[in-house]
Amino acid sequence: MSLATCFQTTGRGLRWAAAVMGVGLAAATTVMAAHAAQRLDDQGTHTMPPNVQMQWRSVGAAGPASARQMEAQLTIALRLDTRAFAGRLARIYMVMPQDSGSSLQAQWVSRGRVLPGRIAPGERTLIFQGVVPHQTLEDQLVMQLLTDGAWMSDSRRLDLFFELDTE
Repeated sequence: MSLATCFQTTGRGLRWAAAVMGVGLAAATTVMAAHAAQRLDDQGTHTMPPNVQMQWRSVGAAGPASARQMEAQLTIALRLDTRAFAGRLARIYMVMPQDSGSSLQAQWVSRGRVLPGRIAPGERTLIFQGVVPHQTLEDQLVMQLLTDGAWMSDSRRLDLFFELDTE
């Protein structure tokens, strides 16, 4: 899933606009150990709602430090084309490319096959491991986005995508 995100400074904080853009099936090869990671087609993936407003976190159980953070929540209807790998043992990863100066973190829970987890810029996180059961891997992720309130830019771009390693 490629998420185009734009943070805009407003009088009330930062505005998060998330729009899903298609990522064609790419035969991208990133050599990892003895395996080649293949980028998955995620054109059927979309976010709900498409636009999310970042809100200041309230001071609560997390203590005063949380009051300097902003958060938003969205749901991702995940649909990955795995037909070329159905019946094979594989690992699927969510990838967030490095973003200069970013403090953004994302964490999620799933409602199905995808593992819960968290990711930050420059990371690759395991979301599925096992036999790929069908032509598509579908799930619904409830994702929380966290960042600090010291934002210097009024816009930015964030891309999430998915890779598969076979065993």
